[in-house]
Amino acid sequence: MWLTDQRGRTYRLGPTVAFQVYFQPTEGKLWSRLYRDGQPLRLPALVTRDEFVAEVGNVEGAYQLQPIDANGKQCGDPPAMLFLPNPPVAAASPTPALRKITLDDIDEPVAIAE
Repeated sequence: MWLTDQRGRTYRLGPTVAFQVYFQPTEGKLWSRLYRDGQPLRLPALVTRDEFVAEVGNVEGAYQLQPIDANGKQCGDPPAMLFLPNPPVAAASPTPALRKITLDDIDEPVAIAE
């Protein structure tokens, strides 16, 4: 199984038999459900990555697969988002400026009443 959960572990299907596909072209845009022939795009739960890419036409963006059960009802948590062509690179956090500790950094001692 190529899908992972939000923690990066292998995704567990549970009662999932298919996924509805949602798409976000760029960060900050609204998510939209994908349709084919007027029907929501549903992929089998055991879809491979290559099959997924072919089904969505290899269109760049973020994808969320919503698990559905045999009755067509949403079930469980979705797998982690998928990105085509690749996951976005996390911005490096700036390195905090280092400085020497001075006497100004030391608090005055406080007497504690007994």
